[in-house]
Amino acid sequence: MEINELKEWLRIDGNDEDATLTGLISSSEILIKQSTGVDPEDVEADTNAQDLYKLLQKIIIADLYENRLGASKINPIIVSLYAQLEAYKLKKE
Repeated sequence: MEINELKEWLRIDGNDEDATLTGLISSSEILIKQSTGVDPEDVEADTNAQDLYKLLQKIIIADLYENRLGASKINPIIVSLYAQLEAYKLKKE
């Protein structure tokens, strides 16, 4: 995911948060991989899967960015998107 795409999603102007956002992008990839087994490279050939992956990244990052002290509950949308992305990978195999 490109940082400018993420900044638009989060409605962030300027570059003050770039290091934080870059770290969150990397962290979201790790979280997705650990939860679904899907790497960004796994969805490169399928634009629908890419869109799903990016949406999941955006929601994870927004949640982490806005709740820096940690959320008490897992966002149900994240759980649903994990399941959909995991199903994509299983179907592909």
